[in-house]
Amino acid sequence: MKNYINEARAHNVRIYNGSKYLQSYRINREKNFVSLKYMNGYTDIIDLKETSKEELDKRQRDDLNEIEKEVKEKTSFEIKYNGIVSGAYVVIGTLLRTMGSAGSFVWLVWSGYFLSKAIRPLRLRKDIQLAGWIYDNKDKVNEVIQDEVYEKAPNLKITATTNNAPLDVYPYAEVPYPKEMFENGIDLNNIDYLNNKQLRSLKRKVLRKERRK
Repeated sequence: MKNYINEARAHNVRIYNGSKYLQSYRINREKNFVSLKYMNGYTDIIDLKETSKEELDKRQRDDLNEIEKEVKEKTSFEIKYNGIVSGAYVVIGTLLRTMGSAGSFVWLVWSGYFLSKAIRPLRLRKDIQLAGWIYDNKDKVNEVIQDEVYEKAPNLKITATTNNAPLDVYPYAEVPYPKEMFENGIDLNNIDYLNNKQLRSLKRKVLRKERRK
């Protein structure tokens, strides 16, 4: 998944458990080991017998929950404070504008400044919530991905093992989903192949499909 330690830092939010949170993993079944990468950049290798994909997926989901909780705790005051200040500046600026005061512009500019300070951490929280939603509804999300790939490549034939799809017919240029995601499904380990705009689009398609049922 995304490195939310870095994402939070870009929004002036400090999270100090980077050595704890699992960013990604890579399973090597031929040599029976798993390569782990944490959000502080540290990597580790463990025996495949010590874990499983299901356990790693659950660990990532639990980590995302903890990150979401920590981000909420550290941004709630900032969002509330800057939102209140922004609203107050809008009221003052609007009042001055109705009175014909040239100074209204300055108040409205400051309102926009404080509003942006409230929106940035709020956007981070929504991005984390979106990743969690995609994972929690991955079966429905995978159906949408499958439908879209088949629509773009109607002659694509998938075998029972689903990993023998001929490379020359996969519509790489037509869909944003990598072939591995199409074959094995979306999860927090590969979700960062898609940007937030693409993930939001997936969510809308899932909800639209649900409404049609």
